[in-house]
Amino acid sequence: MWSVRLIIGVLAVTICVGTSLSTGAGRAAALPPATKEIIAAAEEVVPPLVKRLGLGGTFIKTIESLFESQATKLTPVKESVELNKFKTEWTSFQPRKPPSEEVAPVRGKLPSAYKQAGQMLCGTALDLLSNPNQARWEYLIKQVNNQIAAQNPLGKNLVIYSELNDIYEKFRSGCYCAATAELAVFFAKQRYCEGEE
Repeated sequence: MWSVRLIIGVLAVTICVGTSLSTGAGRAAALPPATKEIIAAAEEVVPPLVKRLGLGGTFIKTIESLFESQATKLTPVKESVELNKFKTEWTSFQPRKPPSEEVAPVRGKLPSAYKQAGQMLCGTALDLLSNPNQARWEYLIKQVNNQIAAQNPLGKNLVIYSELNDIYEKFRSGCYCAATAELAVFFAKQRYCEGEE
């Protein structure tokens, strides 16, 4: 039984990009939620990341808040070793590069056939950012996928549709984006939803 779990765990880590969050490091360096260490890590990691992503300094506080929220609620960091891995994953964040066939807004606007689906997906991105809870994330992604399938199948061609599903699959598997899920959703929202709200 344990050997099967070990093999599955190794495969999941191998398939994904980057490192996964540690789940069993020592107890000696346990961190309670919302510690000074998490706040200090956010202040260290976020400013250079914001600059590298070209978001502008006005987003620093917002993204520091996402870092703290993620580290305490969505994928909680409980030990110093986990916090170091978490920082590494945020520092290494690379946005997904959409294939050319995916539909993206042009100058903030989508073609009319995609507009309703785009609004649903962008609304889901906002909901994800305001609900840092694993069960809630699963519910919201399934709900919007069902709505797209039933009401706006064209929405499956949108960049934001692929973006949210890609983020969620990596988040669920505990891989690279597990530590950067909220950042990835925020970045996708800024790129593909700014003109659609």
